Amino acid sequence: MKRVSLKDLSIRSKLILLGAAPSIVVLVLAAFVFAFYDLAAFRRAMGDELRALAHFIGYSSQPALRFEDQERAVEILRGLSGNRDIVAAVIFDRQGAVFASYAKGRAIRQFAPLSNAAAPAPASRGVSVFEPIVQNRAHLGHIYIESGMERFWRRALILLASASVAVLAFSLLSFLLSQRFQHHISTPLRQLSGAASSVAQNADYTVRVEEQPGPELSVLTRAFNQMLSKIEQQDSTLRQRAAELEAVNKELEAFTYTVSHDLRSPLRAMAGYAQILKRSAADRLTADDLDCVQRIQNNARRMSELIDDLLAFSRLDTQPIEKAPLNLNEIIQRALQPLEPLIANSRAQLLIHPLPPASADAALIEQVFANVLGNAIKYSRKHPNPRIEVGYMDRDGKPIYFVRDNGVGFDMQYADKLFGVFQRLHRADEFEGTGVGLAIVQRIIVRHGGKIWAESSPDKGATFFFTLN
Repeated sequence: MKRVSLKDLSIRSKLILLGAAPSIVVLVLAAFVFAFYDLAAFRRAMGDELRALAHFIGYSSQPALRFEDQERAVEILRGLSGNRDIVAAVIFDRQGAVFASYAKGRAIRQFAPLSNAAAPAPASRGVSVFEPIVQNRAHLGHIYIESGMERFWRRALILLASASVAVLAFSLLSFLLSQRFQHHISTPLRQLSGAASSVAQNADYTVRVEEQPGPELSVLTRAFNQMLSKIEQQDSTLRQRAAELEAVNKELEAFTYTVSHDLRSPLRAMAGYAQILKRSAADRLTADDLDCVQRIQNNARRMSELIDDLLAFSRLDTQPIEKAPLNLNEIIQRALQPLEPLIANSRAQLLIHPLPPASADAALIEQVFANVLGNAIKYSRKHPNPRIEVGYMDRDGKPIYFVRDNGVGFDMQYADKLFGVFQRLHRADEFEGTGVGLAIVQRIIVRHGGKIWAESSPDKGATFFFTLN
């Protein structure tokens, strides 16, 4: 059976408990204090009554002690049989010897002579008194009377029953009053809760809550309704923007088709005619003419590469991300396979540390490593001993992956251009490329909920860091 705690209760139940529980606790404590005080006072009264009785018995037994009339003393003690609370009584003479004794409802109790005028030990936890018997300042002996606790416990039971009835009655009254008054608070809160649930489940921002009386509840309901009004306005604006964005995406798809189809045809024609001219008229062309033909072919090829990269960049926003647990070490090995010719030509040394697993889109993360590693190989190939390192750092339990090279590096004042489309920090005649690769990398990382940045200085290499959410 599931255990129900206070936090699992409804606000209505909490308000009832809040109203009734303190009253019940106070009532119980008050009843306990009253009963304790009354029973303590009653026990003291029993002692006072017993002490007065002991003085009376002592006064009555003075002649018997003076004239050593034990029969008279016993007769006096037998008079206690009418008092059902007295369980034992004994008169001691001036030497401390037992002069007369009385026990009720049981065998005669044996009392030992007094030692140093000390009271005898009671046989129970009842009330007992031990008083001297004195006549005209002459010490005649002592009297000891012991009373049972039956009357005390009877009173305790009566008090317990009365307190229980009172506590139950007042608790029921407190519970009924709390139940009656709690709805002034719980009803508006339940309405707010119902409205919030409707908004969360159905995205219905037209819901409104009736304004309640009272300064706090009135402010709360009014603020809630104003918040819903603002959310409704913002939702309408967002829907309009979403419709506009969808239209823009459709236009982008049309543009992508135009780029991929209409622009490629002229490029293919340019490259084809240049190739025909080079092949059929090579013997009639000068060296400068052949160089011009080669430039046409190179620029046509470069334009084709730019179109490919632009298309790849534009498709990233529409390409769905399929996250799954990945072994990044295997991803890196796959990313390095097409780069093996570049690695062999540059004689680059690769140091790849084991990486922790991640949850990401395998194809896109492979493209990230391929682009970043390709850049590292490209920009470090002029170094006598090119070296590329892949690893990660742990920061607050979150891995930060990095790719480090010892290539030409760049000036950090231009770092803001690093991830821009068609932005290049080096001349095209120094290092080939379209300037789109790092923009694609940044878009992939951002879509994974991470971020990417770089640290570098000229001729001292560069390090690219990125995280994945």
